[in-house]
Amino acid sequence: MKRPERQVILVKQKFTAYSIERKQAQEEFYESKERLSLLFDTVSDCICLVKVEPDNRNRILAVNKALLNETGFTDEQIIGKTVDEVIPKEEVEFVERKCKEKSLIQAFYLQ
Repeated sequence: MKRPERQVILVKQKFTAYSIERKQAQEEFYESKERLSLLFDTVSDCICLVKVEPDNRNRILAVNKALLNETGFTDEQIIGKTVDEVIPKEEVEFVERKCKEKSLIQAFYLQ
């Protein structure tokens, strides 16, 4: 028969091991996120991340600095808007076609 103190120690050890693993996973996640953010914001291609909504409207979730520099928009002017609210009419068809070809969220390049 195990003594109650021994059970408490075992539980504490398991909890500590779990906490350490979780902390390591969080650190790896944030490091990965940082690398992706750095890549997203330093490439010279214009990148726009959109969500295709149920009504087939394409809502802008994120854009990189190259797109902002190319278009003159600020984050506040573009994030959360639909593509047809911010993309020139002659390019809307191209963008919407690309969105429909892909699943829910997809990054694509604007030329």
